[in-house]
Parts: sequence; structure tokens; C-alpha cells
Amino acid sequence: PETLLASYAGEYQYGPDFFDPNAKFTLTAKAGFLLMEIGDRRAALVPLSETDFLERTFFGHIVMAKDAAGKVTGLTCRYGDKNFTAHRL
Repeated sequence: PETLLASYAGEYQYGPDFFDPNAKFTLTAKAGFLLMEIGDRRAALVPLSETDFLERTFFGHIVMAKDAAGKVTGLTCRYGDKNFTAHRL
């Protein structure tokens, strides 16, 4: 649903272990997917479930993280055998 995608929209930041250390990025809710923008790069995140997404450019697996109250706190992105965590700003 669009309201679920909208709840994930916002600013996030990866840690120092990411390909581009401490990269900040934006998630924007679009019709049926999320758009990830890191600098001048854009990637569609296609929903696989309520919390899992496929990053279409490099085929990363994104899992949204929520706290006990259901508030979105960040995400984990898996590329190959590496996991990268980003926190919501």
C-alpha cells in the first residue's frame, strides 16, 4: 500500500563501511516502489513484502528496520555476502 511506502520515505545515512563511506541518501515513495537517491545515482526499490525490497540496479536486498512501536529506524542492505546498515536521520 502507498501509506506503507510513504512511512519509509525520508533521509538515511550508511556507516563508514559502505562503498561510499557515511553516504546520505533519500527514499521517496512512488507509485508501487521506493526511489533511492544517493548523490546523482537513483535506484528503484521494488517491494517483495511489507519490509523487504529488491534494489533493481545492483540487485541488493533491502530490509527495513522498525522499533517496538513500529517506527522506522533504518534499513539493512545486503549486496552479495556484505551487509550494510543505514540509520534514519
